[in-house]
Amino acid sequence: ETQKLYGHGYELYCVSASTDGKLIASACKASKPEHAAIRVWDTATWHQVSLLVHHSLTVTQLAFSHDGSKLLAVSRDRCWSLWNRNQDDKEKDLFTLIAQMDKTTKAHTRIIWSCSWSPDDRCFATASRDKR
Repeated sequence: ETQKLYGHGYELYCVSASTDGKLIASACKASKPEHAAIRVWDTATWHQVSLLVHHSLTVTQLAFSHDGSKLLAVSRDRCWSLWNRNQDDKEKDLFTLIAQMDKTTKAHTRIIWSCSWSPDDRCFATASRDKR
């Protein structure tokens, strides 16, 4: 054990490390939007550097792209979110929401449990038990 991550309201549910090893994203169990936020940590200082708010229920999996420029999140709320890692240190926020799916698109009708990037980072896949 190197470091404990404090700040979530409940026990951690998922974590993902960036490929350069500089960042770790984490999310905890959540039944309300205020607990469903993704926290991003700087591994040099172990300080929280971003709070990504979008989902309303537990984020079930996080995945950094292979090049480390994007973070994908999927959730029990049947939505996914895609975050861009800003390269400019002067940016107010380290990540910006660049794409999202909501329940009205009906891409998934049940909890999204998993996600993964293609080897070239050009696309990603999500998985649910809804047979879609």
